[in-house]
Amino acid sequence: MSMSQASAPQRAPHAKYQRLIERAKGVPAGKTLVVYPCDESSLRGTIEAAEIGIIVPTLVGPVAKMKAVAQQHGLDISRLRWSKRPTAMKPRQRRSSSSMRVKVSC
Repeated sequence: MSMSQASAPQRAPHAKYQRLIERAKGVPAGKTLVVYPCDESSLRGTIEAAEIGIIVPTLVGPVAKMKAVAQQHGLDISRLRWSKRPTAMKPRQRRSSSSMRVKVSC
């Protein structure tokens, strides 16, 4: 082990991730379209981000499939908003840069 490695402070593996979450909590939650969150990881991440207040999600995709995945993994998606498909937006209607869209394919 080199001298610089020995003197470097040891950080928790997720410390950087936790710092990002804390910074995100300091700004208003972004309205977020989550498209086709048809797996456990996508749904769980959406739920957790909504619960801590960093996004206001709208789920887009096959409702029956998303509900089946949620039920299979014991996820409560009852408080999330739904849209069957995104609407096309004209350029002048685009959202501000503070809004974010995330697409997850299944």
